Amino acid sequence: QPVEVYLEVADVDALHAALTKKGVAISDPLMLQWWGDRTFKVMDPNGYEIWFYTNVAEPVPPVGVKLV
Repeated sequence: QPVEVYLEVADVDALHAALTKKGVAISDPLMLQWWGDRTFKVMDPNGYEIWFYTNVAEPVPPVGVKLV
């Protein structure tokens, strides 16, 4: 069964740079998500997806999406 872990870090850009420098494979690149988090993702050896994020902006939902 798929498992994803979503971890907040103080500086997602610095963590991304450090992990890249160590040769860690990044499965999803750094990007700004519509909900305001800057994220990237790695896959651990057991196949779990680990997201790292820093909140950097207010949410801007895609057209047609309502926040509840």
